[in-house]
Amino acid sequence: MLEEFFRDEKLLQAFAKHYETGEVLPSETIGKMKLAGAFGRADWIRSQLYYTTLSLDLHDQDPAGLDLDATARRLYESLQPWTWLEGNRMYASFGHLTGYSSNYYTYAFDKVIALDFFAQFDPKDLLGCDAGARYRKTVLEQGGSKPGREMVRDFLGRDEEFSAFSKWLNEEFEGELLAARS
Repeated sequence: MLEEFFRDEKLLQAFAKHYETGEVLPSETIGKMKLAGAFGRADWIRSQLYYTTLSLDLHDQDPAGLDLDATARRLYESLQPWTWLEGNRMYASFGHLTGYSSNYYTYAFDKVIALDFFAQFDPKDLLGCDAGARYRKTVLEQGGSKPGREMVRDFLGRDEEFSAFSKWLNEEFEGELLAARS
């Protein structure tokens, strides 16, 4: 969630200055940075879905009969638009495959929660709105004393929703539409 704060123009211009001249980061540059950051988000999600499915599938099979190459290829070809390269052993460098076990899906799910949390902050006053104090009290101050699910409900007053994630995912295209209308 905190990463989203550094996409805010007002916040960036409060500290992002040229090291020699002190000139603040220009609004035009920030706009370009945001557009570049939004580029290809759907493809990132598609890749996350591949990694998630691979992780779940590999941890849901009897290891004695597991064919890593066949499983990785089958899933890649069903979930990715790119051509599979024979001899690809991407799973050998997928460190989260063993470190996270079958829980890799939490990467995508955490993004949904983070964006829903961030949507609670006032975009005109990220640091001065009441969401910051509420986040500190209901999440940060709790540390590990409460289950994460409970802290999500305490902060949001409900379960997470996908609307902020959907908006984030489509930001690249919404920006293009707005630019085309101008």
